[in-house]
Amino acid sequence: MEIRKGEIKDLDVLVDFACSMAFETEEKRLNSETVRKGVRILIENPKKGNYYVAEIDGKVVGCLMVNLQWVDWQEVYYYYIQSVYTDINYRGRGVFKALYHHVLNEASQKSASLRLYADTDNLKAIEVYKRLGMSATEYKFLDVDFAFS
Repeated sequence: MEIRKGEIKDLDVLVDFACSMAFETEEKRLNSETVRKGVRILIENPKKGNYYVAEIDGKVVGCLMVNLQWVDWQEVYYYYIQSVYTDINYRGRGVFKALYHHVLNEASQKSASLRLYADTDNLKAIEVYKRLGMSATEYKFLDVDFAFS
């Protein structure tokens, strides 16, 4: 398995994965053209963050996105993991684990913190994150959602 940064050639699969992930985890049907624009913007502007993809035999089988957040009072970046998805035919083969460890190593080399948020009902994913060493925080996630209201 090879882990690399996502590139423009991965656009179609990243859009498909994002739409599948939103439906599987939250039963949200995303507008694929809006997702395509959003994915393209991130790929073309790596200062906003990066996609990482896992390839097996030249096929992209999983991905995650890292969004960067500067925290002034700690003088550090938080690497927020988002848009996690593994092709259904490759689940249980360590795809996310490989992606996670790649990003974990990168974050530790840059003295950054690593975070993600998960839907509270996505218990299977939360257990995977905990097995990899993550733990729940004291923070509660709040938002004003104009995109899906």
